[in-house]
Amino acid sequence: MRDYETWYAACLVVSSQTLSARRIAEVLGTQGSDQIERGTPLIAFGRALSMNKESGWILNATGGPSDSAEGQVEELLDFVESKAGELASIVADCRIRLSVSFWTQSGQGGFRLEPPMLRRFGELRVTLDVSSLLCEDDG
Repeated sequence: MRDYETWYAACLVVSSQTLSARRIAEVLGTQGSDQIERGTPLIAFGRALSMNKESGWILNATGGPSDSAEGQVEELLDFVESKAGELASIVADCRIRLSVSFWTQSGQGGFRLEPPMLRRFGELRVTLDVSSLLCEDDG
């Protein structure tokens, strides 16, 4: 059994139908945590469902799953701000999303983003994706 009821995972995704993940990494000057290239198989549940329609460069927050969602989001928004010039050169060809997933054993919980942080999303032109999953007790 985990020592916490709710855990979080946040990542930044820069995706494009025209730029490769490798090109996005070159522009940003970092490899990130993962890359997906357009035209490669989209794998789910151990089988190929279709082909990826976009390339994607992914950066995971460095915080652990028991760290707050707010802290992970702030870390990734800080990264976007630090790369504003680089992103400006490719933003016309890309979508920039910050994805936050949270898992809960009780079905209750979540997180809150205060207005100043939400304002940063708009200023940086970053979309927020949120997903919630109920996980069964593994103990």
